[in-house]
Amino acid sequence: NELKTPEYHLVNAGSQFAVQVNRIGEVRFNVQVQNALNTAYFNHLSRYRYLNIPEQGRNIVFGFTVPFGLGA
Repeated sequence: NELKTPEYHLVNAGSQFAVQVNRIGEVRFNVQVQNALNTAYFNHLSRYRYLNIPEQGRNIVFGFTVPFGLGA
């Protein structure tokens, strides 16, 4: 009794690099693109598909990591 959902393909990409900063340490930067082609699709297991609400569109994530703590 399950509804059949159409086939879809998603394109995701990501990159990361690190920079050495004096007295701080290694600072890491990253960027990710999820659903780069902004594909409208329905997750087969999601209850939102019954309401005809597609999953999230294109998503761009920027991040960085800075080390901190007590040094010896």
